[in-house]
Amino acid sequence: KMAETLYCICQSPYDEAQFMIECDECKNWYHGACIAVREAEASSIETYICSDCTAATGRRTIQHAPAPGVYKLKLTAKGVEDANIQLFCLCRQPYDPSKFYIECDECSEWYHGRCVNIAQSESPFIKHFICPGCEKRTGRKTKRREKATHGILKINLRNEFELDEGVDYVARMKARRFEPASKVIDVLATGHELSLAKLRAQGFLVPTLIQQKQGLELTLPDNAGVDFVVSRLGADFPLRVIDVASQKTLDRPFSLGQWRDHLAVAPEDRDHVYNVISLEFSQTVMYDDVVPPLVARQLDMLELVWPSDATSDRPQVQRYCLMGPQGAYTDFHVDLGGTSVWYHVVKGCKVFYLIPPSEQNLAAFEAWSSATKQSQICFADKVPACYECRVEAGNTLLIPSGWIHAVYTPIDSFVFGGNYLHTLGLDMQLKVYDLEAKLSVETTFRYPSFRYLHWHLGNYLAKLPAEKVHELTTTGNLQALVAALNAWKSPNSLSEEEGLPIDVDVVTVVQKLRETLIELRHRYVDDEYPVQSWQRATTRIAKPKLLPSSKPSAKRPNATAVLPAKRPRKKEAPKLKINTDTAVVRDARAEEVDYDFLRQLDAEIDAEEQKEEAAWEPTAGAVEADDDWKPGQILDEEQPSSASRSGRGRGQAKRGRAANKPGRAKVKAKPSSKRKLMKKLGLM
Repeated sequence: KMAETLYCICQSPYDEAQFMIECDECKNWYHGACIAVREAEASSIETYICSDCTAATGRRTIQHAPAPGVYKLKLTAKGVEDANIQLFCLCRQPYDPSKFYIECDECSEWYHGRCVNIAQSESPFIKHFICPGCEKRTGRKTKRREKATHGILKINLRNEFELDEGVDYVARMKARRFEPASKVIDVLATGHELSLAKLRAQGFLVPTLIQQKQGLELTLPDNAGVDFVVSRLGADFPLRVIDVASQKTLDRPFSLGQWRDHLAVAPEDRDHVYNVISLEFSQTVMYDDVVPPLVARQLDMLELVWPSDATSDRPQVQRYCLMGPQGAYTDFHVDLGGTSVWYHVVKGCKVFYLIPPSEQNLAAFEAWSSATKQSQICFADKVPACYECRVEAGNTLLIPSGWIHAVYTPIDSFVFGGNYLHTLGLDMQLKVYDLEAKLSVETTFRYPSFRYLHWHLGNYLAKLPAEKVHELTTTGNLQALVAALNAWKSPNSLSEEEGLPIDVDVVTVVQKLRETLIELRHRYVDDEYPVQSWQRATTRIAKPKLLPSSKPSAKRPNATAVLPAKRPRKKEAPKLKINTDTAVVRDARAEEVDYDFLRQLDAEIDAEEQKEEAAWEPTAGAVEADDDWKPGQILDEEQPSSASRSGRGRGQAKRGRAANKPGRAKVKAKPSSKRKLMKKLGLM
């Protein structure tokens, strides 16, 4: 009969080999291993009450002669050896300084935050905490602060939590109007319209939204979702969870099972909003379940140059699973190391707020990231334009290197994605890498082995002929790589995380890349990518808005508006007599210079200047130069009159001095007509 009855919280039949203890309230038996009670401790327990009965009745486990005050625990390799142990929480476990506890304001008992479903980051937002047992016994409930989800959590120098006046990120973004993303992104119907050849010809400079994944060669599991991930990785797999209110990663990770249970609750019934964006599964059994888009695999430098016998660990950034509940938000950021990223929304929806990586915007991002009250400043207000892009289920979004973006989740969503470095964005990737160093970004949030990967890229390119290098990148990107590698080989620039690779001849690589760069500059005059609209917009001077006090109106006819400053008028080119039959204006950037044309133009201009010099006559009153006189010198008899000093007759006095000055009258040199014309033709 005992073998047929199920016992304990694990609902297992009786096993005489395992130690069990009986609850004095419900008379149920529990395995000591399941409730963290050793057999040696049983003799010191006068009354044992299980966690369910404690919650229902308020009764607690009582030990023999508990010592007053703070209990000191003697820890050894075997665990706690002191028999006089105080147990805490619903799980009745001894004190563990590595775990977060919260005290009940009714019974003064301490509970693990995990056992009562309260994260450490939530504690500053709780005004009164009532444990489950006291809640049933007294009717009191846990009371939270009015703006529990709006505060910003900070840690002071004493390692204590304090609440700072913050903002609601989601409400802040909804209160603003953004430009449509169609102004700066490419929208494709299917993946068939995207190819590596197209990106190499036009550059990968703007985000691309693919509405259907056909043609992307993107492989996804049929039943993708939270339950699928739990079935593949297990319910105990740890997750790094972000608290949306503070934008901080929780100290204690969730398990996949806990996260599944959290998402099973209706969005309106969830007490707090968390987010999961960093589940990288490249080293798990899910690796083959997801294959990134073909174009991402073709561009990825890891696939191109990472050595099989590398002396550094391979970066794990190619496969991510993102599980965002409704209301989740990630503030503005640039992906690690300036990587490009692909996102495919399997379920739900994501809203991206995109900002182009112009010099002006990157400088503003650096200043914003360094601000002491960064969370209280909306970065979208610090840039000329921010673009809103909505990515629905079934859509794929490719974001190029350096784009600053924030992400909002309007409904529960499930997304796959990945990061990659590539040769089409070397210049921007290296800029972001330097920016991360300036901002002292933690190593855990930077691209692993960034320098090591670029050294092997340089080693790979150094072995290729110039025309093959030109197929992979542009001279501008190659120049940025050469400059970075040359700086990294200096002893002063070696970092603690990354030194010089022992499997690359750094001196030879830099020298060969320099030679390739010189050859490419001679062979390809202008091989840079076409200028994008957002790049042109950053160089344009915006028209100032009319101030309220200076706006013209019918009541004030003399009111003037604030207008942009007038551009200086261009000087007209000198009128020269040139043979129009042979002098043809050419674009020096579009084709090679025609030296026969230049020689003919030079001869015609020289002939014109000789005619002008022959027609020149000295100014009236000029005499032979006096060797003792210097330009600007005024003799005693030429001192200005009182009329000239007082401002009257100034023009007459000037003319008189010019006519009576010894030596040749000063004639201002005439600008070279040849130089002016060549500038107009764009040949100088």
